[in-house]
Amino acid sequence: MKATFIPDGWITFVQALFNPTPETQLPKLLPLRLTGGGIFAVPGRPAIRMPRCAETSERPNGITEETSIARICFESSNPWFQGMLDFTRYISFADFERFGDQMIPHTWSDDIPENIFVEGKVTLLEKLSAPEMKAIRASSSTPPGNQIRTVFLSRKEIGDRIADVLDYEWPSQDTGKQEGCMIVYVRTDRAGKVRESYWDSSDNYGLQDAGVILALKSSLKPLIVDGAPVQMEGPLVLHFKTPFAGMPSAAPAE
Repeated sequence: MKATFIPDGWITFVQALFNPTPETQLPKLLPLRLTGGGIFAVPGRPAIRMPRCAETSERPNGITEETSIARICFESSNPWFQGMLDFTRYISFADFERFGDQMIPHTWSDDIPENIFVEGKVTLLEKLSAPEMKAIRASSSTPPGNQIRTVFLSRKEIGDRIADVLDYEWPSQDTGKQEGCMIVYVRTDRAGKVRESYWDSSDNYGLQDAGVILALKSSLKPLIVDGAPVQMEGPLVLHFKTPFAGMPSAAPAE
């Protein structure tokens, strides 16, 4: 079956194995001093030794730019890579065991937006023989036009590519701000249709589910990279205005 869309949870779980670092922000992270590494203790529970981390973010005009958020962490008592974080994912590694001259994590987890958690465990590691190593090869590569690539865009880049957002009637609320903004994570297919959305932050957290519904009814202008359409992901800013709950309720517009 030919794939037409790759969801966030699937690809980030694979990237946890083959590309676990926030590659774009690494030049800014590597010169930084690691901080943390203390003990976190809760009465009645085993103490947790916190990792040592370096993190970076940029706040132009006092507003955090999501594409600049990045963190890398190492175990507090060993030089082992413990995990990373950016706007799209949080990846962590644990249960390191020796394999030859390497220390290999046997548990890795992927926590994507809205706290959707996926965990994998290594149950068996075997060293490949020389003939087996030679047998692993790619007979051909997928042509660029058939590849499903995903590009991470800033909130401005996504805002500039909005093709369609419905005239939406927000549900009534009696708590929190009645008008404001929220940020939701969106991921499109190669045609620009939003196929995934998760809430991130909001001036009224009671409206976040409604914001996700609106995002899933929206679309962006398709993006062409190297002559082929690509999927897009990143932060979408939505403006909401909702009546008080005492007023007549409104359902999402169809």
